[in-house]
Amino acid sequence: MRLAVRTRKILESLAVTLIPFALNIGFYKDPGFVDWYGLPYLLTPLIFGGFYGLAWGFLQLVLAILAGFVLAPSLTGILSLVWLQNLVQALKFSGPLCVLGWLAVGFFYRRQSQLKRNLLARLRTIVREKTGLKRKAGSLERVNQILESRVASQKDSITLLRSQVHKLASLNLNQALDTMLETIHLFTDMKSGSIWVPKTDSARLSTAAVFGWTANPGRSTSVGLDDSVEGYVFRNGKPFSVRMVLGTQEFFKLNFDHNLLTLPIRVKGRVWGVLNIEDLPFERYSLYTESVLEILLSLIEPYLADILDHEALFQHREIDADTGLPQLTQLYRTLEHDLKHLAENSGQISLVVIEVSNFADLLKNWSRSDLKQLFPKIKLAFDEIHKMKSRAFHFKTDSQVAFVFSGLDQDGTSFLCLDLLSIIPRLGLEIQHQSVPLEVIVGFSASHDAGNSGQAMIEIAEDLLELQRL
Repeated sequence: MRLAVRTRKILESLAVTLIPFALNIGFYKDPGFVDWYGLPYLLTPLIFGGFYGLAWGFLQLVLAILAGFVLAPSLTGILSLVWLQNLVQALKFSGPLCVLGWLAVGFFYRRQSQLKRNLLARLRTIVREKTGLKRKAGSLERVNQILESRVASQKDSITLLRSQVHKLASLNLNQALDTMLETIHLFTDMKSGSIWVPKTDSARLSTAAVFGWTANPGRSTSVGLDDSVEGYVFRNGKPFSVRMVLGTQEFFKLNFDHNLLTLPIRVKGRVWGVLNIEDLPFERYSLYTESVLEILLSLIEPYLADILDHEALFQHREIDADTGLPQLTQLYRTLEHDLKHLAENSGQISLVVIEVSNFADLLKNWSRSDLKQLFPKIKLAFDEIHKMKSRAFHFKTDSQVAFVFSGLDQDGTSFLCLDLLSIIPRLGLEIQHQSVPLEVIVGFSASHDAGNSGQAMIEIAEDLLELQRL
């Protein structure tokens, strides 16, 4: 680009020189325009220098002198001592004028260049400010949209939160942690995040659940307690925000490349794990988002505590090989554990025992294993219909299954049993595409009416079953 501009200026300089030279050839009796004091040649450098600067004007002056005062008289054959004397006399008049002209051109060009630089600097400043204002306006517009949608969607948010919290009652830790990250994404637009828990065999934290990670995230799924932000939050029980890095030297030794917001997850007053928010939209990074995260963690905590208690209770549980449901021994432990918890907190639990009364007849057509596998299907269908979570266990015989429900009194449990009796025939349960005609009887009990005794609850439910067999 610069080479093209330079070439153009050289060509222009030659063209400007040729104009008076061509005229001079026509008026060959006055080479160099001495009678005109050489002004046709001496004025072109001033004009050229005014447009392109003194350096280009000086080049034009050299070309003008060569063309007018050397080449022109040589071609016309008038180059002599007398002509040179006349030229000197002419330049005594035009020379001072040209010097004054050069001074004026230099002043004009410098002034023009300074004004041009000032104008360009001002334009750059204006463009920079306009770009910054445009960026700020865009950010403020996005923030305003977030605030408007936040106000307009309060009712929807409450419904959404209720739906998400309902998923936490599954007593499945992995599902609960995935639901936890999903809920945080829905309420904060989190792009990627993770939950970290301590490893039992080393002083490190590992990922228990992730959100938004690619198939190959390019980072470790295990971090140390002493050299990571996750470890810092876990050890100190204090939240971390990337803005805290600006105000202290405390975090410079830690790697916070993937830490935007990191909060402790507490269960029963103790830090159980760490929530790490790795990527958020710009407009979402605010104290409001931090408050939302703290509220969500406080809402999730009791559900997480129940899940962890359940995990601890069934860590070495006995599982039925056909259905994957816990055996009767686990039912006893669950009832005793829940009743102990209810003694410290208000609430009730209920026990419902379903017995397939025609189980012996069904064995003539299907295997015992196939029939037992109908129990998990009944549980899933019932939970889906009633939008509630139950815990299922095998009871004393293969034809019996027990369910434990929370939050139901004696009347609520009795209505639930009536509903069960009407729902099961409508499920259309099949084995190998053949309909299974289940005939069931139901026994139930509630913790309050059983004197808060697990054994008493089982005995009351069995007594009701016995009455129906008569």
